[in-house]
Amino acid sequence: MPIIGGVNLGNLTDYLFFFADGRDDANWQAASPGYVGDVAIDGLQADERTSGNFPYAGTIYTNAATLDAWQQIVNNNPIQASGATNEVARIAALEADLVSAFQQINALPVTPGFESVSSTSLNGLNTQNNINEVFVINVTSGFSVSSKINITGDPGDVFILRWDSDANPANGYQGTVNFQSGGAIVPQGGLTPTNFINVAGNINSSGGGTTPAPPYPQGPRLNDGQGPLIIGGSDWSGGGFFTGYWLTTGAPQA
Repeated sequence: MPIIGGVNLGNLTDYLFFFADGRDDANWQAASPGYVGDVAIDGLQADERTSGNFPYAGTIYTNAATLDAWQQIVNNNPIQASGATNEVARIAALEADLVSAFQQINALPVTPGFESVSSTSLNGLNTQNNINEVFVINVTSGFSVSSKINITGDPGDVFILRWDSDANPANGYQGTVNFQSGGAIVPQGGLTPTNFINVAGNINSSGGGTTPAPPYPQGPRLNDGQGPLIIGGSDWSGGGFFTGYWLTTGAPQA
């Protein structure tokens, strides 16, 4: 069980996506150069939908008896994709991991100086001092990100970003985080994407701009983004980039 910055994420880190609900519209569309990694979904709740044809490499797990519309994604990638059904225990465990992770993160005290900051104010942050530290940051503005946010730190540093416009997770995570036009958090120094945990409500992205430079992963590649492209995949040419682990709730319910 990976514990990152004192937060036990359980088995969530083993998956590209985990959809714990999706009852409104679990719509996985062909608008990307490809995806790589295992995916899990509560198919007993979700309303799966897909359109078009896109490259995907990995296994889709569901607690339902079929993958429903997402079976087409597997069918379109016969060499590199597969499905696993009736995974009831797996999905239940992931849902428990997700709830636990939010409870842990919500309870963390904010790091002094980071009680209410804009996303772009973090550009140029450098925490290198050869000491492993955890930074809990309340991001309350600047949710539309169209620039590179360069953060430098030691290999053991962890950044936990709570994207919530009112900095009060008790009433849900307010606001929509939108990375676009090449916007991204770019790890530097000893950092990699796995040094970052983000929690948010809604998230969105759009194209344009440029991809962060290597070693930031350049496309849907094997070996943690550093190996060959998956079959049919192509490198990104800009867009919006979500760095690290992202746990989302969707919009708060009134």
